[in-house]
Amino acid sequence: MDDAFAPFNDESTVSSIAGLPLSRKWTFLLGNPLTTTIKSPQVRYPAPGPYEATLEVTSSSGCVSTVTKPFFVNGSSPKANFNLIGNTPYCNPLSVKIQNKSTVDIGSIAKVEIYWDYVGSPTSVETDNDPIADKIYSHKYPDLQLPNAQTYTIRFVAYTGGGSCV
Repeated sequence: MDDAFAPFNDESTVSSIAGLPLSRKWTFLLGNPLTTTIKSPQVRYPAPGPYEATLEVTSSSGCVSTVTKPFFVNGSSPKANFNLIGNTPYCNPLSVKIQNKSTVDIGSIAKVEIYWDYVGSPTSVETDNDPIADKIYSHKYPDLQLPNAQTYTIRFVAYTGGGSCV
């Protein structure tokens, strides 16, 4: 699913007479400039890529402050993937290691979730909000002695954008 909108929120404050509101003007460059005075606009971007948002805030006494921030709109087609490191079967007391091989059409993966025992413990998840390509994750399963070998299902989930593309 494509990210529907990019959310923005003005959290500006000013030391002025209580109760007098700030006025604001957002400017978004989407080919042609789009402007709004809404406090928390949501903007739909036409394609992945680099963009800028500008916010101009004016106090009740006429003081103006402007900030422009660059950001990147990620692609909408993440592909979760990982490689097992080492040879199977894994034997205790060694940890199982996996390497992040997730990709997205444009941009970067924003978050990954790893379910080390998806069948036996589907609500137990490890979350990485700063994943990088080829990052290695490690997990130690309970110490079992043969013949009590166990099979585990690892679920690896990759996200882009604000988490709506998975």
